[in-house]
Amino acid sequence: MSTVPTLADSTSCFTNFSRLTALQTGTKSDTLGRTFPVGTAFDPATSRATTAGVPDPTTRLLASTSRCVRDPFYAGTLGNQTNFTIATQRVLLNQLPSGCLNASAISLLNLLPTPNGSGFTNNYASFPTVTDNSDGVDLRLDQHFND
Repeated sequence: MSTVPTLADSTSCFTNFSRLTALQTGTKSDTLGRTFPVGTAFDPATSRATTAGVPDPTTRLLASTSRCVRDPFYAGTLGNQTNFTIATQRVLLNQLPSGCLNASAISLLNLLPTPNGSGFTNNYASFPTVTDNSDGVDLRLDQHFND
C-alpha cells in the first residue's frame, strides 16, 4: 500500500486541508491564549515576537509571555479570536492561499495516480506485473577416483 493525495486534495488544488484537524484529537495553546486543534497548519510568513503584557498588533490579544507566535492558515478573521476548536472555526483552518504554493510542486503532485482505496493514508494499492529475467544453470559432475 502507498499513500497518494486524496481526491479532496486534488480537487481543491492542494489548498484545503481542513480535514487534518478532524483526523486527530487534542489541542495546543500559544502565548496569546489561543487554542488550536492538533493538526493545525501555521503560516511561517506570520512569525513574530510577542512581549508579555503587551497586546499583539495583529490579533489585539494580550501576550502572557515573551515568545514567538505564528498565525494559522485561516479563512476567517484572526482578531480577538481565541478558540479555534469550535466546529465553525475548524472548517476554516488549514485553508492555504493558492499564491503560496509552488506551481512546479503542484504539477508533480498532479502526476500521481488517484487513490483506489479509502482513507487519508495507505489509500493506493498497486499490483505490478513482476517479471523474473534471471537465468539459471544446473551442473552435474560425476568423478570416479578409483575402482
